[in-house]
Amino acid sequence: MLYHTASFPSRSAKLYQPGHRSDIYAYVQPSQNIEKNLSSLTNAQPSSTSMIAVAPHVLIVDDNPGDVELIRIAFEMAGIDASLDTCHDGVDAIRCLELAMQSGSLPALLLLDLNMPRVNGFEVLTFMRDHLLLQQVPVVVMTTSSRVEDRQRCLTLGAREMFTKPENIHELQQIISRLRRYLPTTDVSNSTDG
Repeated sequence: MLYHTASFPSRSAKLYQPGHRSDIYAYVQPSQNIEKNLSSLTNAQPSSTSMIAVAPHVLIVDDNPGDVELIRIAFEMAGIDASLDTCHDGVDAIRCLELAMQSGSLPALLLLDLNMPRVNGFEVLTFMRDHLLLQQVPVVVMTTSSRVEDRQRCLTLGAREMFTKPENIHELQQIISRLRRYLPTTDVSNSTDG
């Protein structure tokens, strides 16, 4: 499984409460930049006769590195093989989505937090709604909000679903397992191009 993180400040998050989503000590390494991460996903060239497992690309947009790490762990626990890329706020997400449109390599799924600095999740949804090519990318909102108004606004702006972030990793794993329906099945193809 490939994991990419983009533009995180160099910090660690100590999280407490055994048995809850806060029971994991998460440290997310800062990476070079999102353009380099996206390039590594889109420029990989297989050898001429190799068997390739193509993992779906999931873009996680969340400003909390601890939550990003929990999502990564939940994907592993759910047995979902995916290439995970991360943007730490809406500005980076929009930049990444613009690059994805230019390269023709859209994510298979976008997991979006609402409450982020600079550009929030509603603004990212609006950006995606205003670009026809991005309307095909399923967006699932994962946020601390449980407000009915937020849910309705997300769905109106094009999100497929909205989940309130759960309090333990097992509930998060169940949510991530449900997202399998938005991902293409991993395909193993035999490339014979010379």
